[in-house]
Amino acid sequence: MPGVVLTAVVIALGSYFVWQHFKSGPDIVIDTHLSAPRREVLSKEQSDLYGALGNDKNNIETYARLGEVERLLGNLSASERIYQKGLKKFKNDARFYLGLGLVNIDIGHYEQADRLFRTATELNPTDPFGFQALIDLYNRHFPGQSDELNNIYRAASDFTNSPDIWAQYAKFLEDRRDFRQAFIYWEAASLYRPDDKVLKEAVERVRKILEAKK
Repeated sequence: MPGVVLTAVVIALGSYFVWQHFKSGPDIVIDTHLSAPRREVLSKEQSDLYGALGNDKNNIETYARLGEVERLLGNLSASERIYQKGLKKFKNDARFYLGLGLVNIDIGHYEQADRLFRTATELNPTDPFGFQALIDLYNRHFPGQSDELNNIYRAASDFTNSPDIWAQYAKFLEDRRDFRQAFIYWEAASLYRPDDKVLKEAVERVRKILEAKK
Protein backbone atom coordinates (compact mmCIF):
# COMPACT_ATOMS: atom_id res chain seq x y z
CA MET A 1 0.00 0.00 0.00
CA PRO A 2 2.75 2.60 0.83
CA GLY A 3 4.38 1.88 -2.55
CA VAL A 4 1.09 2.46 -4.36
CA VAL A 5 0.53 5.75 -2.53
CA LEU A 6 4.07 6.93 -3.27
CA THR A 7 3.65 6.11 -6.96
CA ALA A 8 0.38 8.03 -7.10
CA VAL A 9 2.01 11.01 -5.40
CA VAL A 10 4.95 11.02 -7.80
CA ILE A 11 2.65 10.80 -10.85
CA ALA A 12 0.35 13.59 -9.65
CA LEU A 13 3.26 15.80 -8.63
CA GLY A 14 5.11 15.18 -11.89
CA SER A 15 2.10 15.89 -14.09
CA TYR A 16 1.37 19.07 -12.18
CA PHE A 17 4.92 20.39 -12.53
CA VAL A 18 4.95 19.56 -16.25
CA TRP A 19 1.72 21.50 -16.67
CA GLN A 20 3.24 24.43 -14.76
CA HIS A 21 6.36 24.37 -16.93
CA PHE A 22 4.47 24.67 -20.21
CA LYS A 23 1.77 27.07 -18.93
CA SER A 24 2.20 30.54 -20.39
CA GLY A 25 0.45 33.86 -20.24
CA PRO A 26 -0.28 36.45 -17.56
CA ASP A 27 -1.27 35.64 -14.01
CA ILE A 28 -4.82 34.42 -13.59
CA VAL A 29 -6.81 36.68 -11.27
CA ILE A 30 -10.57 36.37 -10.73
CA ASP A 31 -13.16 38.34 -8.83
CA THR A 32 -14.14 36.34 -5.74
CA HIS A 33 -16.80 38.91 -4.80
CA LEU A 34 -15.35 39.68 -1.39
CA SER A 35 -16.76 42.47 0.70
CA ALA A 36 -14.40 45.41 1.24
CA PRO A 37 -13.83 44.59 4.95
CA ARG A 38 -13.17 40.91 4.17
CA ARG A 39 -10.72 41.81 1.39
CA GLU A 40 -8.92 44.21 3.72
CA VAL A 41 -8.53 41.52 6.39
CA LEU A 42 -7.25 38.95 3.90
CA SER A 43 -4.87 41.45 2.28
CA LYS A 44 -3.40 42.24 5.69
CA GLU A 45 -3.01 38.52 6.40
CA GLN A 46 -1.45 38.05 2.95
CA SER A 47 1.18 40.69 3.73
CA ASP A 48 1.90 39.19 7.15
CA LEU A 49 2.25 35.69 5.69
CA TYR A 50 4.74 36.82 3.04
CA GLY A 51 6.71 38.48 5.82
CA ALA A 52 6.64 35.29 7.86
CA LEU A 53 7.72 33.28 4.82
CA GLY A 54 10.67 35.64 4.33
CA ASN A 55 11.79 34.95 7.89
CA ASP A 56 11.19 31.18 7.79
CA LYS A 57 10.99 29.38 4.46
CA ASN A 58 10.43 26.00 6.12
CA ASN A 59 7.16 26.69 7.95
CA ILE A 60 4.61 24.36 6.40
CA GLU A 61 1.66 26.18 7.97
CA THR A 62 2.67 29.45 6.31
CA TYR A 63 2.71 27.87 2.85
CA ALA A 64 -0.63 26.16 3.42
CA ARG A 65 -2.40 29.27 4.68
CA LEU A 66 -0.81 31.66 2.18
CA GLY A 67 -1.89 29.45 -0.73
CA GLU A 68 -5.41 29.52 0.65
CA VAL A 69 -5.42 33.29 1.20
CA GLU A 70 -4.17 33.97 -2.33
CA ARG A 71 -6.96 31.75 -3.71
CA LEU A 72 -9.59 33.49 -1.56
CA LEU A 73 -8.36 36.83 -2.90
CA GLY A 74 -8.73 35.48 -6.44
CA ASN A 75 -5.00 35.41 -7.16
CA LEU A 76 -5.05 31.93 -8.69
CA SER A 77 -1.59 31.92 -10.29
CA ALA A 78 -0.04 33.25 -7.09
CA SER A 79 -1.87 30.57 -5.12
CA GLU A 80 -0.51 27.90 -7.49
CA ARG A 81 3.04 29.15 -7.07
CA ILE A 82 2.81 29.08 -3.28
CA TYR A 83 1.33 25.57 -3.21
CA GLN A 84 3.99 24.43 -5.70
CA LYS A 85 6.77 25.76 -3.48
CA GLY A 86 5.14 24.09 -0.51
CA LEU A 87 5.02 20.78 -2.38
CA LYS A 88 8.70 20.97 -3.22
CA LYS A 89 9.43 21.06 0.51
CA PHE A 90 6.56 18.95 1.86
CA LYS A 91 5.48 16.62 -0.96
CA ASN A 92 3.51 14.27 1.31
CA ASP A 93 1.22 16.91 2.81
CA ALA A 94 -2.31 16.37 1.51
CA ARG A 95 -3.31 19.99 2.07
CA PHE A 96 -1.22 21.21 -0.86
CA TYR A 97 -2.86 18.75 -3.25
CA LEU A 98 -6.27 19.74 -1.92
CA GLY A 99 -5.49 23.44 -2.29
CA LEU A 100 -4.17 22.96 -5.83
CA GLY A 101 -7.29 21.00 -6.68
CA LEU A 102 -9.46 23.90 -5.57
CA VAL A 103 -7.39 26.32 -7.64
CA ASN A 104 -7.79 24.08 -10.68
CA ILE A 105 -11.56 24.08 -10.19
CA ASP A 106 -11.54 27.87 -10.18
CA ILE A 107 -9.52 27.80 -13.42
CA GLY A 108 -11.81 25.17 -14.95
CA HIS A 109 -9.33 22.28 -15.08
CA TYR A 110 -11.64 19.65 -13.60
CA GLU A 111 -9.71 16.55 -14.65
CA GLN A 112 -6.57 17.90 -13.03
CA ALA A 113 -8.56 18.75 -9.89
CA ASP A 114 -9.85 15.17 -9.83
CA ARG A 115 -6.29 13.78 -9.87
CA LEU A 116 -5.09 16.16 -7.18
CA PHE A 117 -8.04 15.43 -4.88
CA ARG A 118 -7.51 11.70 -5.26
CA THR A 119 -3.87 12.08 -4.26
CA ALA A 120 -4.97 14.08 -1.21
CA THR A 121 -7.34 11.29 -0.16
CA GLU A 122 -4.61 8.68 -0.61
CA LEU A 123 -2.20 10.66 1.54
CA ASN A 124 -4.76 11.39 4.26
CA PRO A 125 -7.71 9.01 3.85
CA THR A 126 -9.27 9.75 7.25
CA ASP A 127 -9.67 13.46 6.50
CA PRO A 128 -13.18 14.11 5.14
CA PHE A 129 -12.18 17.34 3.35
CA GLY A 130 -10.43 15.61 0.46
CA PHE A 131 -13.34 13.27 -0.12
CA GLN A 132 -15.82 16.12 0.26
CA ALA A 133 -13.95 18.06 -2.41
CA LEU A 134 -14.14 15.02 -4.72
CA ILE A 135 -17.85 14.60 -4.04
CA ASP A 136 -18.56 18.26 -4.75
CA LEU A 137 -16.46 18.10 -7.93
CA TYR A 138 -18.40 15.12 -9.29
CA ASN A 139 -21.77 16.55 -8.30
CA ARG A 140 -21.09 19.83 -10.07
CA HIS A 141 -18.88 18.95 -13.02
CA PHE A 142 -19.24 15.21 -13.74
CA PRO A 143 -23.02 14.70 -13.62
CA GLY A 144 -22.87 11.60 -15.82
CA GLN A 145 -20.50 9.73 -13.52
CA SER A 146 -23.03 8.42 -11.02
CA ASP A 147 -21.34 5.04 -10.59
CA GLU A 148 -17.95 6.61 -9.93
CA LEU A 149 -19.56 9.03 -7.48
CA ASN A 150 -21.03 6.01 -5.72
CA ASN A 151 -17.51 4.55 -5.42
CA ILE A 152 -16.22 7.82 -3.99
CA TYR A 153 -19.06 8.00 -1.46
CA ARG A 154 -18.44 4.42 -0.37
CA ALA A 155 -14.70 4.98 0.10
CA ALA A 156 -15.36 8.26 1.93
CA SER A 157 -17.87 6.58 4.23
CA ASP A 158 -15.50 3.72 5.03
CA PHE A 159 -12.37 5.79 5.62
CA THR A 160 -13.62 8.97 7.30
CA ASN A 161 -16.50 7.77 9.49
CA SER A 162 -18.01 11.21 8.96
CA PRO A 163 -21.73 11.53 9.77
CA ASP A 164 -21.99 14.38 7.27
CA ILE A 165 -20.74 12.13 4.49
CA TRP A 166 -22.94 9.26 5.70
CA ALA A 167 -25.95 11.53 5.41
CA GLN A 168 -24.96 12.73 1.94
CA TYR A 169 -24.38 9.16 0.81
CA ALA A 170 -27.74 8.11 2.25
CA LYS A 171 -29.48 10.85 0.26
CA PHE A 172 -27.59 9.82 -2.88
CA LEU A 173 -28.63 6.17 -2.38
CA GLU A 174 -32.22 7.15 -1.64
CA ASP A 175 -32.35 9.16 -4.87
CA ARG A 176 -31.16 6.02 -6.65
CA ARG A 177 -33.98 4.14 -4.93
CA ASP A 178 -31.52 1.90 -3.10
CA PHE A 179 -33.59 2.26 0.05
CA ARG A 180 -32.05 -0.61 2.01
CA GLN A 181 -28.52 0.79 1.76
CA ALA A 182 -29.82 4.32 2.26
CA PHE A 183 -31.44 3.25 5.52
CA ILE A 184 -28.12 1.86 6.79
CA TYR A 185 -26.32 5.17 6.27
CA TRP A 186 -29.19 7.35 7.49
CA GLU A 187 -29.31 5.25 10.65
CA ALA A 188 -25.53 5.40 11.15
CA ALA A 189 -25.57 9.20 10.87
CA SER A 190 -28.55 9.43 13.22
CA LEU A 191 -26.93 7.20 15.83
CA TYR A 192 -23.87 9.44 15.75
CA ARG A 193 -26.06 12.55 16.10
CA PRO A 194 -29.11 11.42 18.08
CA ASP A 195 -30.45 14.97 18.56
CA ASP A 196 -30.56 15.77 14.84
CA LYS A 197 -34.27 15.89 13.90
CA VAL A 198 -33.59 15.90 10.15
CA LEU A 199 -31.66 12.64 10.41
CA LYS A 200 -34.37 11.07 12.56
CA GLU A 201 -37.02 12.05 10.03
CA ALA A 202 -34.94 10.55 7.22
CA VAL A 203 -34.56 7.27 9.10
CA GLU A 204 -38.31 7.04 9.67
CA ARG A 205 -39.12 8.02 6.08
CA VAL A 206 -36.95 5.28 4.62
CA ARG A 207 -38.08 2.77 7.26
CA LYS A 208 -41.67 3.27 6.14
CA ILE A 209 -40.70 2.80 2.51
CA LEU A 210 -38.97 -0.49 3.33
CA GLU A 211 -41.89 -1.70 5.42
CA ALA A 212 -44.30 -0.90 2.59
CA LYS A 213 -42.21 -3.03 0.25
CA LYS A 214 -42.46 -6.15 2.42
